Amino acid sequence: MNVNPLSQSRDIGRGTFNKTSVYEMTWPFSDDRSEFKGQLQQFLIAGCPYGGPIAMMRDRLKITREDIGCDSLLMFSSSGKLLARFPEPQNVCTFGWSVDEKLVVIRHNGHIGIYNIFGRLTDEFEVHEEVLDAIIYPTGAVILGASRALYALEDLEKPKCISQLMEADEAQLTVDPTCMAVIEPKFTRHGVEVLLAVEGEIISISRGMMPQRIDCRALGPIQAMEVSPNGAYVAVYSRNGVLRVLPVEELQGRVDATCELSTESRRMPKQMTWCSSNAVILNFVTTDPDDDEEEDMLICVTLDADHDEFRFDEAVWVMPEYDGVRIFSGSACEFLHPVASCVEDIFGFQNTSIPPGRVLKDAYVKYKTRQHDTEEYIRNVQPKLGQAVATCVNAAGHVFDTEVQKLLLHAASFGKMFCEEDGDEAATYDAEPFVRMCRTLRILNAVRDADIGMPLTHCQYDLLTPARLVGRLMHRHHHLLAIRISKSLDMSIEPVLVHWGCVKVRQTESTEEIVRQIREKFRQCPGISYAEVAKAVNRTNRGNKDELVIKLLEHEPSPAKQVALLLEMDQSDEALRKATQSGDMHLVHRCLLELKPTLGEEWDPEDHRLQEFLRMVRAHPVALDLFLSYCRKADDVDILQAYYHGSGQPHEAALVALRHAFKNSDLRDRLHDFSRHTPFLEQGSWRNLPRHMEDYGKLLQKQREITYRLVDTGAHRPSQPKSDEYPTSAAFGAAIAEFHARGQLGPNGLLDLSLADTLTSLIAHGAYQEANQLVKTSKLPDKRYWWIKLRALAHAGQWEMIEQMGSKKSPIGFEPFVEVCMQHNNNTEARKYVTKISNALNKFEFLIQLGMFDEAHAAVSQIRDKEELHSVHSRLTDPNAREVVENILESLQR
Repeated sequence: MNVNPLSQSRDIGRGTFNKTSVYEMTWPFSDDRSEFKGQLQQFLIAGCPYGGPIAMMRDRLKITREDIGCDSLLMFSSSGKLLARFPEPQNVCTFGWSVDEKLVVIRHNGHIGIYNIFGRLTDEFEVHEEVLDAIIYPTGAVILGASRALYALEDLEKPKCISQLMEADEAQLTVDPTCMAVIEPKFTRHGVEVLLAVEGEIISISRGMMPQRIDCRALGPIQAMEVSPNGAYVAVYSRNGVLRVLPVEELQGRVDATCELSTESRRMPKQMTWCSSNAVILNFVTTDPDDDEEEDMLICVTLDADHDEFRFDEAVWVMPEYDGVRIFSGSACEFLHPVASCVEDIFGFQNTSIPPGRVLKDAYVKYKTRQHDTEEYIRNVQPKLGQAVATCVNAAGHVFDTEVQKLLLHAASFGKMFCEEDGDEAATYDAEPFVRMCRTLRILNAVRDADIGMPLTHCQYDLLTPARLVGRLMHRHHHLLAIRISKSLDMSIEPVLVHWGCVKVRQTESTEEIVRQIREKFRQCPGISYAEVAKAVNRTNRGNKDELVIKLLEHEPSPAKQVALLLEMDQSDEALRKATQSGDMHLVHRCLLELKPTLGEEWDPEDHRLQEFLRMVRAHPVALDLFLSYCRKADDVDILQAYYHGSGQPHEAALVALRHAFKNSDLRDRLHDFSRHTPFLEQGSWRNLPRHMEDYGKLLQKQREITYRLVDTGAHRPSQPKSDEYPTSAAFGAAIAEFHARGQLGPNGLLDLSLADTLTSLIAHGAYQEANQLVKTSKLPDKRYWWIKLRALAHAGQWEMIEQMGSKKSPIGFEPFVEVCMQHNNNTEARKYVTKISNALNKFEFLIQLGMFDEAHAAVSQIRDKEELHSVHSRLTDPNAREVVENILESLQR
């Protein structure tokens, strides 16, 4: 009950710092941990933030007395539990961790490797030059090349997106920087910002900005720089042993230190880092004057230049966190941090008034020990009881000792019973933060267990986010704990179960047993996808992996994911079957396009790939119909012909070829295709088509001959083409384009025009002789030709030619003459032919439309049929005309 977590705390400046023991280290090097004492200094170490693992590699620059971890890169949890051990990469420049517990190793030759927490290489790429120095921060990395160019890798989740931040000439670097530091992108407006210490200057470099130079000659040669976790300060250590803290926002050409401390040490600290953003930690190696043995000393320097020392009788290594530092030694892992105000209120040493939280805690202790003055304590704190409860709850989240946590939560629960429902804010309390803190502490205490080895604080937990914590646990294969945390926080357990399944399929159990266990686990999450697990199987070296994949995919709820993976595995028939069973035509279409073989320009209809594909498609009628429809729209003649020939439908294959032939611009090839494929159509419903195709071929040849006779290039007239040639000369093409622009010919001359359009073009061009010859050749009826010629002449405005036609006996009568003239708004010409109309009724209607009422009266008087007169009367709109017809009807009735 009287445990005080601040019993070993120290007041440094205006703050209180506490060193809490977290773990007794369980290094796997020997059963006796004392044998490892002092050996930590033989390693290069990198720690992952937010209670993550540490990576260790033997420091090749130091003489080693023990063969511990030689030639290996080791990964440990914060409790010293070995997570991975793999061969040490050669020529390492630096290594560090991403926020997702991926180890990034940068080598001097420019090679960058990314390893998971079990030491497996997951990605690698290169910077194409030698690496001089590099800094890895939780979300990215900055690399200084041997040419003094800077490269930025701003997103470790997309590691190959590396870009040049600055060329060597831009910063005008004449010598190598003595050190550099990084301000993370979340603290800047221009992405990552790099600070380089060069010859009495600090050069600030960020993307898209001119390098900014800060004169630091007054500081002396700078040997180390470190940016605070909140990005507000940069700690600078000079060769003369002076530490200065500079505000980042005030680095504008001059430096004004927030604090300054001379260590009076000729040695460089082996580490300089921040303890939260309140103090700087310097890690020095010192010599004990009594026994001349080396020991480590941490100097904690606050922002107001006060400092204190923490001495260790063994080598230690410091890992910075957002709210403190983890201190690793051969025997323990400790956490040094500024004490939260709520904890200091309850357990600190007050010289003035006692805070409400402490009164409530003392009241609960007296209540548990059955002391009589408990009620008096409650009365004293009653006006601020809600504040006291909140203080106890918040303080419980800032201590590691579970007994202290229980004490504070019990005190808060005890105080809640006396809180007023209505009253001042300080006297009331909402129970939700209490419930939330209890849930959070269960999670934190679970992951702090030595077997897990993640000493997260409440502050780090909030910054890391529960989703990332669950991700860390499942990647460490602590799936059960990840599931329990997800359920506790009402998060989806699907990602954890899927990852567990991906790990499960790597085991050597039988296919049936693995499927059974996965199905049993996955029942916890209805609708969960099996596709990712099946993909993981496909990446393994199992002997029967195809069988396991198919059995897993039988339970996959998404047909699209089933089909995609089956296609990836070359299970074509099964993929097509799944696609058609889904009823999703888009999925069937995508599946067919994925399976469809790609044929070259010269292909063999007997190609085994094509024949195998067509045999597979025939077994699925829905897919077959969709595929044939697609091929018709895409004009994929080769596959359509192969299918129809293979199905015993040569007439359909011939129709496909003929449709395609119509699009062929080469006349010779087109006529050849006609003659080659029409014999297949001499039977059945298409038996008349060969004769029509023969006539069409003759028309094409005639069109070609006439086109040559019509087009005069100006420089010369093209010679008559041979029967198998098509005009392609530039001059001839230009002449056709000119005629086409005037509307006298089509874009290919007369080719590809219908017989009627061909005659129309000839008449418009004035080639009456060629038109008459074509009429004779094609055996076109006179009536049809007269109609075509009449319309063509009217369209061309050749009224004299129409008058010549009208002087002859017309096989179509003279009504078309009048209609055509009126359509072209030439009533004068129409009056020439209206009197030649033999049908009195038609003549009357045209005369009325032309406004010739006297002639109309004479024409209608010849009509003696009452029904015809009534029909005419119903169609007339002109009042005068209607009156004329009405008078004639009256006369007939008399």
